[in-house]
Amino acid sequence: MELKEAIERIAAMEQCFDTLQNAVEADPMVLREEFFQEKLQELVRYYEGGQWLRDYALDERGLLPGTLKRGVLSEDGVYNFLAQLTETEEYLSFEGL
Repeated sequence: MELKEAIERIAAMEQCFDTLQNAVEADPMVLREEFFQEKLQELVRYYEGGQWLRDYALDERGLLPGTLKRGVLSEDGVYNFLAQLTETEEYLSFEGL
């Protein structure tokens, strides 16, 4: 059951990560919109709250299916994305973090 939940969570976080990356690439100002603020907050909680690390460990142990898209688990993906956002005024004014 725990593995199934992890797979569902990773898929949801992957979608969140993709949504944010695509939106910010098109227009960083989208971070001023409530929808994207909520998505960003969700991603940050996942990454910084320890769940990312537990999911990463499952991947490292080879427990996740090969068909699962998991860019969100790349060692530098989320970190680099968040670091890039800290350079923007929109992120610095984000109140949810």
